[in-house]
Amino acid sequence: MIYLVNELLDISRIEGGKELQLIKSEGDLLEVVNNVLEEQKGLISQKSLKLNLDTEGKTSLMVNMDKEKIRQGLTNLVDNSAKYGKRNGSITASLYKPDGKHILVEITDHGIGIPVQDLPRIFDPFFTGENGRLAPESTGMGLFLAQRICAALGHTITAQSQLGQGASVTITFSTASITHGVDAVVWP
Repeated sequence: MIYLVNELLDISRIEGGKELQLIKSEGDLLEVVNNVLEEQKGLISQKSLKLNLDTEGKTSLMVNMDKEKIRQGLTNLVDNSAKYGKRNGSITASLYKPDGKHILVEITDHGIGIPVQDLPRIFDPFFTGENGRLAPESTGMGLFLAQRICAALGHTITAQSQLGQGASVTITFSTASITHGVDAVVWP
C-alpha cells in the first residue's frame, strides 16, 4: 500500500512540475533486481510464468542510482511483463555490461507484445495502447514513471516489441559520475 501511495505522489509531482527528491548513491543493481523479482513472485506465479535471471556470471554490478526509485521503475517493468505475458510463458531479467561504460538491465517477456503504432507513445502519461486496454488495472503510468526516473538519474530506457511475440524493455545505466547525497530534480 505504501508503494502505491508513493507512486501516486511521484506522478502528482511530475505532472505538477514540482521537484522530486532523489537520493543518489553507488549501489548494487543486481541486489535491487533480485529484490524486485522476489517481490513480484506472487504475481508471476499467478500467471504460471517461468522467471529467468541472466547475470552473465556477475555477482555484483555497481551503478549510480536512487535504489528506491530504480526499484519502483523495475517493479513497473516486471509487473507489465507479468500482466501481458502469456500463461505458462516466461519473463527474463538480463543484466550485462556490453562495454566498460554501461550496465544494461533488460526485462523480456514472451507475451502479447506491443503494436508497432503504439511503441512511440508507450512512455507517454496515461497511454495504454491497444493491448494495454486488455488489462483493466492498466493506468498508462508505469512506463511513464519508469522513463522519468531513468531520465532524472541520467539513465535511458528503451523498448522493442514484436506483436504476438513479446516485448523487451532495457534500462541503460552509466557507471560514470557516481554521486552521493540528495539531489532535487525539476521535471520538464
